[in-house]
Amino acid sequence: MLRHTHTLIILSIVTSLAGVAYGQPVDAGVPDAPVDAAPPPPPEPPPITPPRVKRHVAPIYPDVPPDKRRAVDVIVHVEVDATGTVTATRVASPPNPPFDDLAIAAAGTCAFDPARQADAPVAGEVDVTVHFEPGSTPSSVPGEVVEIEDRPPSEAELLAKQDRSAADVHIAATPWRAIPRQGAADLMTIAPSVFLTRSGGSGDPQQIFLRGFNAREGQDIEMSLEGLPLNDVGNPHGHGLVDLNFLMPEVIRALRVEEGPFRAGQGDFAVAGSATFTLGLDDPGLVARYTLGSFGTRRGFVAWRAERDPGTFVAASVSETDGYGANRAAHA
Repeated sequence: MLRHTHTLIILSIVTSLAGVAYGQPVDAGVPDAPVDAAPPPPPEPPPITPPRVKRHVAPIYPDVPPDKRRAVDVIVHVEVDATGTVTATRVASPPNPPFDDLAIAAAGTCAFDPARQADAPVAGEVDVTVHFEPGSTPSSVPGEVVEIEDRPPSEAELLAKQDRSAADVHIAATPWRAIPRQGAADLMTIAPSVFLTRSGGSGDPQQIFLRGFNAREGQDIEMSLEGLPLNDVGNPHGHGLVDLNFLMPEVIRALRVEEGPFRAGQGDFAVAGSATFTLGLDDPGLVARYTLGSFGTRRGFVAWRAERDPGTFVAASVSETDGYGANRAAHA
């Protein structure tokens, strides 16, 4: 009887200890250290107000024949330090000698209010348009100081330097006008590594080769006109086909050819590269031309352009040829 009593006492003690052990919290260790709150983001830097022109000297109009005189605007990119002094200039518009050098000289004599950030003067950059008026003579313009009123910052744009690689070719079409061109596509051959062929006659798009790539009829080259895409999506002859026969070479002012698809702004068709055409007519007023060529080729061109704006014009052309073989005649 005593042995059974000892057994019950031992079992009772073990059971009570097990209950106490089971009732202890699972994670009774040292509490975690408090976590500091994330630091607030740094404040954004205040905006920069671009430099503003306070005073400029009228440019010298170059000595050109009277029949070649016209109003010309040249855009000059100007770098200004924190004191308002011009430190560097370069022409930002397409090349237009002999106006470019005179425009740089005029922009270098401008007086500027420096760019400002939080009311403190800082270095900045701005584009300045230098206007040449044909009514003035070279002898009457030098030294004429013109005061201009302050302009709001929205009229000037703060620009960063734009570096350009050797594969990015900018071409001004004006110096190449003396070379006859059958179409605007022929201007692309001025750029390095561009070769054109056309086996189907005047009604067939050009086959384009760019830096060794056979881009066919433009399917592998992104084409645009003043930002307007020219590649024909879903064309049965080829996805992305481009027919440049509608463009007249006389109204192309500039051309940009980029080799390779390395710029983020290029589209899906820029496998071999891209080409961008800029419109503009050189001479103001009414222009009419008539040319003759081989195989009975005849072409007429007529256009009218506003006095002050090269981009405001209307143009038309008519061409006809007997072709260089049977069934090669064409009308456009």
